[in-house]
Amino acid sequence: MRIAKAERYVTCIIMPNDLQEMDAVESLQKPGAILAGIGYEAPEVIPAMKDLERAARVLNEGKKVATLVGAEARHATDEVIEAADKLGAGVAKALLALPDDLPFVTGSSPIPSARYWLSSGMARCR
Repeated sequence: MRIAKAERYVTCIIMPNDLQEMDAVESLQKPGAILAGIGYEAPEVIPAMKDLERAARVLNEGKKVATLVGAEARHATDEVIEAADKLGAGVAKALLALPDDLPFVTGSSPIPSARYWLSSGMARCR
């Protein structure tokens, strides 16, 4: 579960044999009731330096840089604007990622995908 939450990725859960053989505990939850958990605080995920350096190299070597920005970028609007400005990059974005009126935004989509990328004209950027 920790990997699934931390990586936001599908994960296989394997239960140890001794747990599988334990007697079931009667649920405290009544049918149809939804109980609140104690909360979840997402971990701060920091890319490895080698991955950041590789990404910087790819961006700096690009002739026509384009980016596809997801909704999580709403927490880094200033950084995305600065990067797009320095790179002269166009930005295709999720609906809530950035303001629509920025000069380099090519458009938004509720679900950024390859189809959206192609239809927005960003596919010509290389």
